[in-house]
Amino acid sequence: MADWTPTKTLKPASLFFLAICLVILVWTAVVPVTDAFRMRELTLNEGWNVANAQKLTEHLPLYPGTPDWTPINYPALSFHLSAALEKVTGDYLFTARFLSLGSLCLSGVLVGLIVFQTGRSRYAAWLSGLFLVALFCASA
Repeated sequence: MADWTPTKTLKPASLFFLAICLVILVWTAVVPVTDAFRMRELTLNEGWNVANAQKLTEHLPLYPGTPDWTPINYPALSFHLSAALEKVTGDYLFTARFLSLGSLCLSGVLVGLIVFQTGRSRYAAWLSGLFLVALFCASA
């Protein structure tokens, strides 16, 4: 079983640097998070994803039966999750955006855990997780 105790404690300067990184993360995340709660589509891709999730709810085939090229290159699991959770939220678009934000946070946590497992540094784990989320938010 893995030992989860850190090898050393963080210095105040390191904590200050992590706080600055957290401020940068919040600053870059403001626009993507507020956009998630808008009631209109931001891109054509969002409408396309909503239409495919509705197909699953109406028991229509997601992928065509012919061997032709299909424009749906997303995994079917994302559409199944959106369609299933839509029954709770009542809105396909909000559900997909909520799943996206949750996946972003989970990615940051998992990257931090991977870095901690490999280097046993809490500082590097926090920094890498915050950096990943801030980078994705900045590119969004």
